[in-house]
Amino acid sequence: MDIAAPSTEPDIWIPSIVKTVATEGKGIDELIDSIAKHAAHLHQSGDRVARDRARLESEMEALLREALMDRFMEAIPQEKYEEIVGNVVKRDISPYEAVKLLVNGNTK
Repeated sequence: MDIAAPSTEPDIWIPSIVKTVATEGKGIDELIDSIAKHAAHLHQSGDRVARDRARLESEMEALLREALMDRFMEAIPQEKYEEIVGNVVKRDISPYEAVKLLVNGNTK
């Protein structure tokens, strides 16, 4: 098994392995220190801002999809939706064709 050498790039964080024994309280201070160092690295490197942006953007997109889907489902009669789903299940149309029909307000 080949193991790559650690990167020498300053922006790469290589986590340390901290042995802890919770029942004995061992290694807790070292773990806290390691977490603090990682948090400082994230702040200093700008990774924290980038990660926050990616996480919040993903969350916002999920909420937007949900809101748009709710709005869409309110606008189309349920029986028409079920009919198109049935056509997909019967392989009369593809899922892509079904979406095109639904989005364009057409029915088949």
